[in-house]
Amino acid sequence: MPFIEEESFDPEINPKAAIAVDVVIFSIVDEELKVLLIQRDFWPFHGDWTLLGGYASPKETLEETAKRELYHQTGIENVYLEQCHVMSNPERDSRTRVISISFMAVINSQDYQVPYLGEKARLGWFGYKDLPPLMFDHAQIIQAAYIQLRQRLKYSNIAWRLLSKEFTLTELQQVYEIISGKKLDKRNFRKKVLVVGMVIPTKKRQRNVSHRPAELFRFKK
Repeated sequence: MPFIEEESFDPEINPKAAIAVDVVIFSIVDEELKVLLIQRDFWPFHGDWTLLGGYASPKETLEETAKRELYHQTGIENVYLEQCHVMSNPERDSRTRVISISFMAVINSQDYQVPYLGEKARLGWFGYKDLPPLMFDHAQIIQAAYIQLRQRLKYSNIAWRLLSKEFTLTELQQVYEIISGKKLDKRNFRKKVLVVGMVIPTKKRQRNVSHRPAELFRFKK
């Protein structure tokens, strides 16, 4: 067996790269799948929209970086984060070599009030299919996260993160339809959800509605 010499680190051949974390936050706002973006107000990115995120600290994990930046930029905390994708094109950032690791968060926007950040930056919800021009390769990052979200919807109960604790089956079906972009048969959807045991009845009904109150459900833990 030939001897393989261990490769040594050469800063000329293996220059250091900055590690960045970008967070794709999905929510359903006004019956549409939307992404939370931040508008920068400093050069050379004045007025540009981008994903939330920042550079990783040497003393924290990537997930800790994502949580720190998310809280610092929005005040949002205690959300589920799922690693999505790695963007490593050497020319993705003209300033220096930056490798981006993206995370996906799925939230109920009614549970979080998007703060006003003053003159330095601005936050906004944008429709997944109606995004503004974005910095770097952030459009690709969002697309990769969306594909992952659709896949997770098929084999997990991730939809509960987009709903109130108690919901109707119609509201649950709307979440699936909005994310998948497909109209679902009402009877088949309800049968599948109940047979799988994804949700359980709360023995409660809607209140203060103009129509017949629908039964409320919650996700099975």
